[in-house]
Amino acid sequence: ERLQRRWAKSSGIGSSAGVVDTVITSAGLIKNFALYTHSLNQSTIKTTSYNFTINSMNGFPNIYISPLDKERFDKTVVVMPFLGTDMGAGHSKLNNRLQYLHACFWSFYTYIPNVVVYVKHMKDYEYCKDKSELPFYDVILLTDLPKSASLPVATVQQTKARIIDGRWNFSYIFFTESDQILMFRIPDIIYEHLDLYPRRLALPHRLMPYPDLVLTNTHERNLSTNGPFDWLSMNCCMKRQNCVD
Repeated sequence: ERLQRRWAKSSGIGSSAGVVDTVITSAGLIKNFALYTHSLNQSTIKTTSYNFTINSMNGFPNIYISPLDKERFDKTVVVMPFLGTDMGAGHSKLNNRLQYLHACFWSFYTYIPNVVVYVKHMKDYEYCKDKSELPFYDVILLTDLPKSASLPVATVQQTKARIIDGRWNFSYIFFTESDQILMFRIPDIIYEHLDLYPRRLALPHRLMPYPDLVLTNTHERNLSTNGPFDWLSMNCCMKRQNCVD
């Protein structure tokens, strides 16, 4: 939404601020993809890691997760702070934040079944727990915080406490904001690196989305050539620093 406002102000090209129809459509697609991937890997044990073909019936990739990667996914917990009713932080409209939450959840749930959301207000707790229909591993309400901006730090602290005292039995922690979509193409490489260097952090690339009108008018991109799952076979790695293909 910040990009929408920025482009609309500077060039008059951007989409109307707060209109996130593409996010809503994408969230539905990601949800169906996540449920399909879960059913595919629960019914059949595969020996290859992250090998995929396209299902001709529904257009979804058939992602086959190896038993080792599945074991690692099951030992991973995703934690995310979510500020819905509190409009004192962030740049998004309330209803849009709910849509971002759904898209974010299903993108992680495609691979990792344990997703925990931390909230500061009872309304957010009730929404995530009872109304969202998202199968969270847990919804944790933290009310004794000095301000909304404290929630991300409190999320990390509470997660650490639950790991140390044994309430949670996880080997890996994935911290994310509640409006990020995960594109997880090389889980075996990432987990092997973390197993070799357990005190390191793995940071994902963050790709900035642009309004479609900006891509077509300003950058003269033909968007019709890209399918919804083309990212599975794309290489987004840029030639910089120590990053390699």
